[in-house]
Order: sequence, then C-alpha cells, then structure tokens
Amino acid sequence: MTMTAPAVVRRPFLTEPGEHLLVNYDPLAFVRRFEAFVEASGVPAERVLASPLLSIPLPVPSKGAAGGVARWAGANPSFLWHPLM
Repeated sequence: MTMTAPAVVRRPFLTEPGEHLLVNYDPLAFVRRFEAFVEASGVPAERVLASPLLSIPLPVPSKGAAGGVARWAGANPSFLWHPLM
C-alpha cells in the first residue's frame, strides 16, 4: 500500500498561482485589489494597509481598550478563512 501526500488546496483570492506577494507591478491591479479586499472582508478601508510594494492589502488590527488586539468591527465572518484574518 503506497501512501501519497495530500494535495495542497489553494483557495485563490486576488492573486494568481505563482504570483509573488511582494512588489506589485500593476498600479491598476493595486487599486482593484484594495477595493476587492475591503468589499469581501468587511474590514473598514482605514484598517487596511495598502502599499504598492505588496500584491495584496493587509488588514491591520489595533489595540483594544484592555490593551489586547482588537479585531475589526463589521468584518465578514465568511471571510475569516483568509490566513491574514
């Protein structure tokens, strides 16, 4: 009986297979991806870091009243599959 490793399942979102996560070469894709991330995640735009050096936007948590990490009010629960969330 031969054991094979399970296939890695990629859930695509904003990037294509083989695309680098650093250095975004397309300024229009940069803007579209930011808008798509904000819409899909439900994270307020002011809590999302967008940089032309990154291929995808990054959600930025803040400090809560108790000093711990505060998550994003209004975040879409169905988007919590995303590794950055």
